[in-house]
Amino acid sequence: MNQTDSVPSALGLAHRWNRFWYAEGNPLSLGVFRALFAVCLALELPVTRSVSVFAIRGGFHLPYLPFVPLVAPDVYHLIHDLQYPFILLLGIGLLPRIAATVLLVLQGYVFFADQLNFRNHPYLFLLFLLLFAFAPSGKAFSISALARRTLGGLRGVGALAEPVVPLTVQRLMQVQISIVYFYAAIHKLTVQFLGGWVLADVVGGALATGPFGRHLAGLLSPESFQTFNQAAARPGFWVPAAWVTVILEMLLPFALWSPRWRRAAMAFGIPFHVAIGYTMRIEIFSLAMISSYLLFLDPATLPKLWARFGGPPDPPPKRPAKGRKARS
Repeated sequence: MNQTDSVPSALGLAHRWNRFWYAEGNPLSLGVFRALFAVCLALELPVTRSVSVFAIRGGFHLPYLPFVPLVAPDVYHLIHDLQYPFILLLGIGLLPRIAATVLLVLQGYVFFADQLNFRNHPYLFLLFLLLFAFAPSGKAFSISALARRTLGGLRGVGALAEPVVPLTVQRLMQVQISIVYFYAAIHKLTVQFLGGWVLADVVGGALATGPFGRHLAGLLSPESFQTFNQAAARPGFWVPAAWVTVILEMLLPFALWSPRWRRAAMAFGIPFHVAIGYTMRIEIFSLAMISSYLLFLDPATLPKLWARFGGPPDPPPKRPAKGRKARS
């Protein structure tokens, strides 16, 4: 290939790059995800309060950042209580950037003050808060957007399709979700996981004591339930589930980007996370991942769904009044 052929190729690559990062579209998907993410934050807050107590002054701790000062127990609880009004503001879309910034500071302190909390998803929530601090998520599905439409006399589906914003921050969120899936799949490429030992230890124990185990015990006879528990304790029982998990997590970060495969990815991903949340009791993370699928929808999808299922119709256009013919 000569030099003249490489110039159009480079221009085409730059064009695709700019079209991806600097595209514009309707922020309704981002706004709905913001509201659902606020629900996840509210559900996560009591858990964080109970498991991150090593950040309290006077106890043993292992800090991420040694210069972060520890606080007294009453201040520790105040840090969590202060988050509720800002979670509400984020959820309803009232000053969402300010709310996300405050939550980032409060939750960031608890996270960086101690690393004895071995949960995997708090860092993901912090990254989302950082991105929401810059995202135009209040432009749709928010109190401010409702007030703007009401004062402006906008109604119907056309009002939902009216705001158009840059999708750069939403793209960053999509990339982060893809990284979570891909890294999770790579992390599981071990003999211990693919051989079923990890699932037998984690899921097998959760099945015996969790809600799924209690539901199963009500359906099976005591002898059958005992037989199931004995089988679930063996690693070989979980080998197929281990391989399906790795394959699915390897495919999802690519399929969610493809308009052709996106529906299939969501059709497999949603029950996958429901099963994880129900059997392993990781409900909040599962809800956050399912909610993040909204970010991968085409920006026009949710307004079209609103128009199809119960959305108020646009008002008919006003006909111009017939004026009298001008005299010649």
